[in-house]
Amino acid sequence: MNCAEVGSGALGSIAFSEEIGHNLGEAEANCRGQNGKLLEKAEEALKVAEWAYQNRYYNEAVSRSYFAALKAALALLEAIGFRATETKRIHFWVQSTFARECIHRRKLVPAHLAVVLSDLSELRVRADYLPEPVSQTIARRALKQAQEFLEAVQRRLQAK
Repeated sequence: MNCAEVGSGALGSIAFSEEIGHNLGEAEANCRGQNGKLLEKAEEALKVAEWAYQNRYYNEAVSRSYFAALKAALALLEAIGFRATETKRIHFWVQSTFARECIHRRKLVPAHLAVVLSDLSELRVRADYLPEPVSQTIARRALKQAQEFLEAVQRRLQAK
């Protein structure tokens, strides 16, 4: 099984089993070289978010938290053979494809993470485009969501 087969639905509607999990793990291992840079970017964005939070730049902490999660989602999607071919509506594409493929269909990460990208996206819009600054509490929540999201993606990518 290769990246294209995994992404194109080679698993079909077969229930997730130990054998399929093993095959998926092999496909993910083959794709890691391609998505490693995206995961590095996600980790970098999270470090910047943490720095911004510690230095009381709460709007930037929220914004970078969202991009950390978005880049982590892109890394996992690429690992299973999904790659964005254009950037016009990439945020929507990542949110919907990640929820459908990584959570609902393949169950690669915990189901409660399905809403994280949309939640962080809404918070980022508030932080980036509205005149009122976000609070420390909101920034802390965004940072925790991004940390949990990135950790879940990292665990999945490291799983054998």
